Amino acid sequence: MPVDRGNVVTTRAVADQRGEVEWITFTKITFQMVRLDGGEVLLGSPAGEAMRSESEGPAVVVKVRPFRMGRTEVTWELFKLWRAGELASREYPGRDPREKEAMALRRPTSPYYDPYSEHGHDDPQRPVGFITPYCAQEFCKWLSVRTGRLYRLPTEAEWVYAARAGSNEAFSWREGKAEEYAWFGNERVGSRSHRVGEKQANAWGLYDMAGNVAEWVVDGWSDDLSWAAKGDRVNPWFKPGQFGVAKGGAWSSNRADLRPAARLRVDASGDDHHFHDVWWRTSKGLPEIGFRVVSPVEWTGEDDRIANAIAP
Repeated sequence: MPVDRGNVVTTRAVADQRGEVEWITFTKITFQMVRLDGGEVLLGSPAGEAMRSESEGPAVVVKVRPFRMGRTEVTWELFKLWRAGELASREYPGRDPREKEAMALRRPTSPYYDPYSEHGHDDPQRPVGFITPYCAQEFCKWLSVRTGRLYRLPTEAEWVYAARAGSNEAFSWREGKAEEYAWFGNERVGSRSHRVGEKQANAWGLYDMAGNVAEWVVDGWSDDLSWAAKGDRVNPWFKPGQFGVAKGGAWSSNRADLRPAARLRVDASGDDHHFHDVWWRTSKGLPEIGFRVVSPVEWTGEDDRIANAIAP
């Protein structure tokens, strides 16, 4: 049904019993969100878990508040609408009063080589990759303005909560093989990302939480998780820095990286041997890293801090 948000009408329809559809007004582009009720989650892994790394300890139980998460990773179709300056919406000039505000936000410069063609990302339904977490954060700001609903990157705790989908096992799937849920293993899957949603979803209806492209969270890198045990343990997050945390593994990853507890330390700065680029990781090599968005059910001042945590 249409929802009026201060002169901006968006259309949201129930996708299934757990999800909903968000429409980018005056375009044909939609994306799906899944509501998660929040609760406790094991952050990190027990000392005896196979394939565990030291950065996954000490394991600590934390809480997350209710939030919505993208059913899939953000696709090139949606990302390019922002990067191209909303070319699609120019067919309807002046129709959406938020368009001017959205157009005024920062957008990525062109990368010094084309990540679209090299990795087949001319397919609009493949996930975004080779971007910095700052780029992902700025996309979320645009999406917030464009839809009238506030979006941001997930914290590591929120991401793990969604990936575990109620399980504390090393892998989130209860039945079947990893290949049924994840694109991984490099040459075995064609050395590239694949269209989102082609594998089985996890128990909460989220696709590609393991494999395909790894996913940025807002947290900066920490050598262990001792910081998460401090305070009230409600959606804790670690201040971003030069190195970030990527989750879920990618098409180039091994099986160990598919575990919800696995943490990959990645240079988040965008620096390379040629120049500083705050938007793209074009010379950083693998894994390919994208992201998915979250939207808290009740937005708080802490969410504002998370949404603006990453500096260029």
